[in-house]
Amino acid sequence: MLELLVIKMNKFIFCETDDFRPSLISKWYLYWDKLKQEFPDLKVTVYVPTNYQEFGETNEDIQDNEEFEEWFIKRKDWIEINLHGTTHRKPPTYLLSYNTQKKDILNSIKILKPYINIESIGFKAPFYRMNDITKKVLKNCHIKWFNLWWKIFTFEKTEDFNYVVLGTHTGNYALQKNPDDIEIIFDELREKIKKFKDEKYIFSTIGEEIKNYITK
Repeated sequence: MLELLVIKMNKFIFCETDDFRPSLISKWYLYWDKLKQEFPDLKVTVYVPTNYQEFGETNEDIQDNEEFEEWFIKRKDWIEINLHGTTHRKPPTYLLSYNTQKKDILNSIKILKPYINIESIGFKAPFYRMNDITKKVLKNCHIKWFNLWWKIFTFEKTEDFNYVVLGTHTGNYALQKNPDDIEIIFDELREKIKKFKDEKYIFSTIGEEIKNYITK
């Protein structure tokens, strides 16, 4: 009983970023690496589309991408990779048939296998667009959790634990048009992190705590 009480009292900061791909590695240096210098215990949950093609970009396949692999190896102690679909195009495949969704999920797992922890693997749908079929696919593909509108859901348990999700896109379409905006976004997130750190929240990754959570 005491152990369970302590778990419920833990307060977690889950920092996350969407749509990460090789072309955004330069922005990672300007953003998350800077935060890591200020907050040495920082951890980041990263959602990676395996072959990003939105806005006409077609050379964003991470499979066998040496630059992406090098980026990951240098930071694997404080980042966690999770699923974010394949192309990230609209409409996402997560509104289509069961077989289409399952094929996409299994393909993402196959490509991301060198980077993910299969025991705590999670998913966020592009544009938060998912349906009841998606949930069945995720469960049948042994996905442990999914993120929907800044809330974390698991299949094994339903109890809540104390957390806050903070983050943004490492680089989005607006930043491509006005790169100076990254400083504004950086400062806003930095202030939010400071606020919750002052309230004794601790950094962790979503998958790490879900794994602890569902095995207790």
